[in-house]
Amino acid sequence: MYKHLQKLYSEQYPDKLPQTVYRGQCMANLEFNSVKDNVGRLMSINTFFSTTVDFDVAEMFSGCGTDPDPNILSVLFEIEIGIIHSTIKRPFASISALSKFPEESEIVFSVGSIFCIEYVQDERTIKEKGYWYVKLKLIEDDNDISELRNELENEYCEESDLCSLGQALTTMGDYERAERFYHMLLEYIHEDNQ
Repeated sequence: MYKHLQKLYSEQYPDKLPQTVYRGQCMANLEFNSVKDNVGRLMSINTFFSTTVDFDVAEMFSGCGTDPDPNILSVLFEIEIGIIHSTIKRPFASISALSKFPEESEIVFSVGSIFCIEYVQDERTIKEKGYWYVKLKLIEDDNDISELRNELENEYCEESDLCSLGQALTTMGDYERAERFYHMLLEYIHEDNQ
């Protein structure tokens, strides 16, 4: 799917790519708190991430506070894409032409996409919509990604070595990158023993 997204991205760049997309979803309190408590920090997505250019579609998917379980929250994400380049490490693209539901205007982001959490606002009483509003910004700059790596090391690692970073990525469920780091570690150990 990654290669297909990469192809679609190159076909859609730059004129057919949106500047703002939305995502609505229901989240467990604990999961949402990790977003709410990390405003100003970066977060990495460990799955393909479906969004839409249609605010109303995202609002519908948020559930608008209709879940009877008090531990489930409705969340609406606004994602600013900002400046995009002709080549990108973690592509995103419209899949509307391939979708069974083209009216949803779906944009899919690659596994490992990184976003800055700009702000979180409780709009359950302001607009009587029943959801939390989260503003994210897509990050593609290597300097910002280095910042995320440093945050992971500080949060999960006592030592900043590849093994500890691999453990942190495994804890986060980012198995693909964890495996890559473990392979790097094995190559490093192999070179040292020759």
